[in-house]
Amino acid sequence: MDVEFHAAGDATPTGVPVKAGLDISFSSKYSVFFTAAQCLPSYVADQVTLANTILDLYRQGKWQRKFALITGALQAGATTVVISASDNASIGLEASAAGIARIDLSDASLKLSLTRARSVGFKAVTENGLTPLIGLSRIQGIFDEQLKPAAAPLAPGAQAAAPGGTLATLAPMED
Repeated sequence: MDVEFHAAGDATPTGVPVKAGLDISFSSKYSVFFTAAQCLPSYVADQVTLANTILDLYRQGKWQRKFALITGALQAGATTVVISASDNASIGLEASAAGIARIDLSDASLKLSLTRARSVGFKAVTENGLTPLIGLSRIQGIFDEQLKPAAAPLAPGAQAAAPGGTLATLAPMED
């Protein structure tokens, strides 16, 4: 993935000033560009009691091992997600308002608009009030069964794709 920022006022062949923006080029199908600004995490307050309740239900046959439970969430002031549909996908975004000198993806008030898209499977551009990431827990272990995180909203090892953004690889849960 290649992310290129351009500042407002960059010269064009016609001399017309341009708005600040960014161009994202993908090199593989299903690649994800993700950024969330002004994030507010929330978690289940008493996870011990919750775990004991779920384990009791499991032992009574009222809960299946394959079930997952949302135990945390991350609400964002603004979220941008782009998923490529081919290995040569690309998208161009620019500041919706004039007067923005540079793109700051950590600014939740920033509004971007689409200038072009090629082979993009999904896009949500500076959407407000989304809950883009959740934490999941499920029963794990063979002899010592416990309710443990299966996926966390802020997974360790996330790679930085751009200032304020991350590139995430989502994997299915194993049975």
